Amino acid sequence: MSNLGPEKIVISVDHIDGEIVIHGWQKETGIKLIDAMQEFLAMGFSEFLLTNVSRDGTLQGPDLEFLEQACQLDNAHVIASGGISNIKDIQDVKQKNAFGVILGKALYENKISIVEAKQIA
Repeated sequence: MSNLGPEKIVISVDHIDGEIVIHGWQKETGIKLIDAMQEFLAMGFSEFLLTNVSRDGTLQGPDLEFLEQACQLDNAHVIASGGISNIKDIQDVKQKNAFGVILGKALYENKISIVEAKQIA
């Protein structure tokens, strides 16, 4: 069995308006998103999946405010998730220096194609 280092683990930081939520997005923690990410960075983790759960599956656009804050943290590789609905959303996420983007409902509803997304990424 091999050992997994911090670079092989992605920390899911689910939040609502900058506060971490757990237990299937049902329980508030009182922990601020950026504080949590800074703690994980201090432990040696660098990969994060950032989801503003109030945007997930809505096709209303990504949460660029908290994405920008997260992407500004030193050594944080942030994958944006939630709200992506079109090519412009992917461009906006890329502009915030996200490491990657999750596409879900927009693909299923043919609002964006993998080919288009790859051209921007």
